[in-house]
Amino acid sequence: MPPRSNRVEHTETDERAQDLLRSIGFSTYESRCYIALIGAASPMNGYEVAKISGVPRSAVYESLQKIVARGAAMMVAGAAEGASAFVALPVEAFVDRLRNQLSGTLDGLASVLPSMSTARSSSVVARLTGRPKVLERFIAVMETAQEHCLMSIWPSGAYEVRDTAARLVAQGVEVTSVIRGDFPDFPGDSHPHAFGDPDDLRQILGCLFYVVVADRSEALIGVREGGQTWGFWSDDRAVVTLAQKFVLKDLVIQELGSALAKAGAVDEYERILREHHERLGAFVGGFGGAPRRTENHSPTSSVPQTRKRRSV
Repeated sequence: MPPRSNRVEHTETDERAQDLLRSIGFSTYESRCYIALIGAASPMNGYEVAKISGVPRSAVYESLQKIVARGAAMMVAGAAEGASAFVALPVEAFVDRLRNQLSGTLDGLASVLPSMSTARSSSVVARLTGRPKVLERFIAVMETAQEHCLMSIWPSGAYEVRDTAARLVAQGVEVTSVIRGDFPDFPGDSHPHAFGDPDDLRQILGCLFYVVVADRSEALIGVREGGQTWGFWSDDRAVVTLAQKFVLKDLVIQELGSALAKAGAVDEYERILREHHERLGAFVGGFGGAPRRTENHSPTSSVPQTRKRRSV
């Protein structure tokens, strides 16, 4: 028999394996013992497992017995008379059996839990804090869409949700978006925010807005302000309707601007939009918001100008 090494250093793969084993119910000691067993060329007794795994000898036999009870290892006769040794069962067989067990458990839950669930009679408004949580819920709302998905986003956000939008389009969902900046070839019916400079509104309000609405049933409104990101998710009908109208209003502004540009009246249209932003800035400033922008603007060309991509 080849000589056994002392306790091995835990590698990144070992740590990952331990995390996965703990996620299916193994304790830390059990996961270390199991990893030691599958790396052994022959059965090992408790002392040998403890030396390699780093599990205390006082806890190693209990951990090994639990591994045997899980069906991941078996106990065999040791080299010394009356001694016991342990050997891991083939990893593939253990994983397949575990997969079948988990699949059966999930199928059972899927069939039993719905019959126990009571339909929620009240709507919910939930606050989210931090960009990762807001982005995660934004994508989750998109993925619930079965027929329609409406969005108002900025270019950097468009990069992060583009793949989800492409999957929705492939599934037959109608994806309509207004992108407040340059982002060509976004999946679905995408409209660049060419009229009513989004930078004006950002400076007036002092923040950025992100909106997504799925099937008129739920919505998320995200805000990026002063380096912080927060937002609200809701399935309340009033909130969802307001979010939907926010996006649709932007769509109307862009489509009307395109029509007026063809008629040569886009300069007057841009002037009206700027005045609207100034009035909005005065209103926001009255409630302690960002100071409104007051400098003069030069007339905008009748041809929408290419804008640089804006970061979030």
